[in-house]
Amino acid sequence: MFQAELEKHHDVNYMSNLEINYAKVKGDLMSYKMESQKSLTEHTQEINDLNQMISEMKKDLLAHQETISIMSQQKDDQTKAYKTREDKEIEK
Repeated sequence: MFQAELEKHHDVNYMSNLEINYAKVKGDLMSYKMESQKSLTEHTQEINDLNQMISEMKKDLLAHQETISIMSQQKDDQTKAYKTREDKEIEK
């Protein structure tokens, strides 16, 4: 039994088949690795794009909040000015 197994491993065809199978598996592994890297790169770019979009949206939000704050302050100032005028007219 051992001798038959040993002869099998020394057979040129057997070794050629092993080398071919090894090359196929190695090629499959390299293809998978390249696809994985490409996918990772695409997802990383997508994440970066989304983070950039979020950053821009935050800037826009801050600008709108500042505008709202200014308008709210102006409204309060106008209300106070109107009340002051109204109070002066009542005092007359």
